[in-house]
Amino acid sequence: MDRYTKLSEYLKKCKNDSELSSLFEKMHISLKYVHDNDYRVVDFNIDSISVDENGFALYEVVPKNSYEDVKSDITKLCFLQIGLYADCLELLDYNYLKNNFDLFATMIPVDVIPYYKGVITASASVYLSEFFEAKRMGELNKLSEELNLDSPIIKNDKNNIPILTGKNAITYFVDKSSIKRIEENQFIYKVQAVVYEVENNNSSRTDSYIHKVLVTYRYDKQASSGMKLTINSVEDFNYEGVALGNFGNIPEQYVDVALRDPKYVVGNYIFKEAYGTSFENMTLHKK
Repeated sequence: MDRYTKLSEYLKKCKNDSELSSLFEKMHISLKYVHDNDYRVVDFNIDSISVDENGFALYEVVPKNSYEDVKSDITKLCFLQIGLYADCLELLDYNYLKNNFDLFATMIPVDVIPYYKGVITASASVYLSEFFEAKRMGELNKLSEELNLDSPIIKNDKNNIPILTGKNAITYFVDKSSIKRIEENQFIYKVQAVVYEVENNNSSRTDSYIHKVLVTYRYDKQASSGMKLTINSVEDFNYEGVALGNFGNIPEQYVDVALRDPKYVVGNYIFKEAYGTSFENMTLHKK
């Protein structure tokens, strides 16, 4: 338990809504893991929940009885998070929040208002992490249509899986057939894949082009680290498939990948394909 901090203490590290949002998403990832293993949470008091150094939550749990326990837990966690956003948790009443949600919406980040409103006022049983993933994929589908990519280097087929675009100038494709485990022992997990980084029409560059990147993602179990990434090689092409340059045998230099970084979503997909479980689940139960 030494590496865990009470949520009440951990919250003091969160300096803005962006950091709170990142923490809250991880708390939902942790909650889903609890439910997937047929448990429910006993208490959502901020002194009863612990958080590790990566922001994932440790709850006190008991076996769940039915799906109603899942819905109840999601609602209670959302109630807690809205109270923290609004800085009125100790005074907040659930029925008052439900009947006057619009009053609190002004104190919640705009991008998550629809999510919290759905849970509190309509009893939606959706995790915040699932909401963010659906939002990312919705943005992906919209921008993939705008991209209208037709290049001999990368095709929209079953092997080249589009992962994320959002408001970024880059669309990421993972070559599913290239994913492989390259190291796995009691200390470390490493997985490698080819990722295409395709500059979109909204790129600031005059001549958009494609990066074909061989990447390795790593998880150090003993260090309880977050996701780490190194680039092994890069090849550059234009949309017509003409090679522009390449850089091979790049020395390993692992860097941390932040939760909000698009490369985190890419890495999460690669880990899931390689190990059958998402990176978040690996950090929760493969230590």
